[in-house]
Amino acid sequence: MRKGWKKILVYGICASMVFEYIPVYGEGEEQEAANQKELVHTQSDGVILTGKCGDNATFTLYTDGTFVISGTGAMYSYSYDWKEYKNTSGWADYINHISKVVIEDGITTISPYSFYECENLTEVSIPDSVNSIGKDAFYWCKNIEKVSIDTVGAWCQIDFENNNSTPLQFG
Repeated sequence: MRKGWKKILVYGICASMVFEYIPVYGEGEEQEAANQKELVHTQSDGVILTGKCGDNATFTLYTDGTFVISGTGAMYSYSYDWKEYKNTSGWADYINHISKVVIEDGITTISPYSFYECENLTEVSIPDSVNSIGKDAFYWCKNIEKVSIDTVGAWCQIDFENNNSTPLQFG
């Protein structure tokens, strides 16, 4: 009987250790958690991180600091986690590695908080296909030196959610 008791204790301790690392999600966080599962970490071919950032959009962070969003349509909508002091995107833990953002033609929105406090960001390229840039997408990106756009006409048609949506605020 004593041996059975010890096994139950050991299994109970193991189970509590496992459950400690299972995330608990609040309302609206389930989609963000699902997005995070799409991440693939790799150091091959100069790639630091890659993952999904929209139904038909992906991102790749290269070792040289270039961050590319490619595909079609809108990005997932991200928020800012005020407890962790970072956005809820799949690249939030790598935000300080990003020095150049390239949004490829076909992407229609840049999510709120996408590059919030990306202080090493110096260059941004935005195609004509982008028609909306979310709240605080480029907040406190104070080192932007160059913003490339395809046409001024398309730029004027972008719906900027607030002043911190535009990379020109600091560029």
